[in-house]
Amino acid sequence: MKKPSVKDAKNYVLDLLSETVQIVEEDTKVTMEQTQELEFFINNGHWEVLISNKVFRALAPQGQIHTLVNTLDNRGKELRTTLTPLGRSEKTRDAYIQILNHIHDLDRLKEEILEEFYSKAGKRQIAKDSKGMKIYF
Repeated sequence: MKKPSVKDAKNYVLDLLSETVQIVEEDTKVTMEQTQELEFFINNGHWEVLISNKVFRALAPQGQIHTLVNTLDNRGKELRTTLTPLGRSEKTRDAYIQILNHIHDLDRLKEEILEEFYSKAGKRQIAKDSKGMKIYF
């Protein structure tokens, strides 16, 4: 089975985020447990399951992107903490290299998601008249 690439992960995340915008109804209530679950996912870097969280899906698209980026950052920090002792021994050198490659993949994923989101957002929001009126003195 082929290992999923950063491009596959980016496309998967962007497809899920760009699905039909879920409208939060007035009577929809977010419980404390759901909020705590979202915080747990973010703090521990569980970006793969973050997208299925109800509270995450209720966020605005920009909020979803920034939450996802924070989660990817936390996963990278966690892996770097794990990585430090592995690099000291010759026996764990292979694991060290694999984790280092995974960290680089997460960093690339984060950059590509931000680039994709903001390049599309910028094209939507910038109009011909947005540059303002010229003032001559």
